[in-house]
Amino acid sequence: RMPAATPVKTDESWLVLSNLPEDATQIEKGAEIWRLVCQDCHGDEGQGLTEDWIAKWAPADQNCWQAKCHAANHPPEGFVLPRYVPPLVGATALARFETASDLQAYMRDKMPWHKPGSLQDGEYWELTAFLLSKNGISPLPPELDAQQGAEILLHQGQ
Repeated sequence: RMPAATPVKTDESWLVLSNLPEDATQIEKGAEIWRLVCQDCHGDEGQGLTEDWIAKWAPADQNCWQAKCHAANHPPEGFVLPRYVPPLVGATALARFETASDLQAYMRDKMPWHKPGSLQDGEYWELTAFLLSKNGISPLPPELDAQQGAEILLHQGQ
């Protein structure tokens, strides 16, 4: 596939998804949103904010909680980073959510941590599709939405 000539962006989105082909799938868009918005806290593989993940960062960036970074005295454009950020990929990572719609609603209401609700509804669905895919939940519809999301159960045996 050929890369898009212009960034994938809508009128209200603050994200620029420039590394995607024009015909990118919902999961591919979600993966790029993950990389841009979620990965720093939740890890490159969805493992959460672990010591191993932090060790991959540049040494100067490995103490997020130092003064004037993500501590209580952060700069005006900053935010306090929690010391624990949960994994979102793994056997029990999505255990607190019954359906894909529950996961999407939680992310829409609470994420990203520094600016909850700042993504568009479709971008939260793209992230949801990506996380379901990373957690082996399939088959997924080509375009996951609220109606389909309510029907996708996240736990075995349901």
